[in-house]
Amino acid sequence: MASDNRFAGTATITVLVLEPDGLVRTPLAEYLRKCGYEVIDGAAANDVLPGVEARAKDRSRHRRSPSRPHPGRVRLGPMVHRSHPGVQG
Repeated sequence: MASDNRFAGTATITVLVLEPDGLVRTPLAEYLRKCGYEVIDGAAANDVLPGVEARAKDRSRHRRSPSRPHPGRVRLGPMVHRSHPGVQG
């Protein structure tokens, strides 16, 4: 399959796939990768947080570490918005 990225020639777009059902998540993530997108995927927020944090360190102008709430609970949305101010959800 040829790359279907509508934004060819621009910075790589990262898609976050957060889906507990692997039968849905895996083929979706694979398809998006084949289309030229960078994909961070996992079954829960704790699964994707390391990838999101690594992406933020690589690409963000903001080098501060996101604050973490109490153990076992991750507030992913605010962390993504701090790391990537242009992200809309």
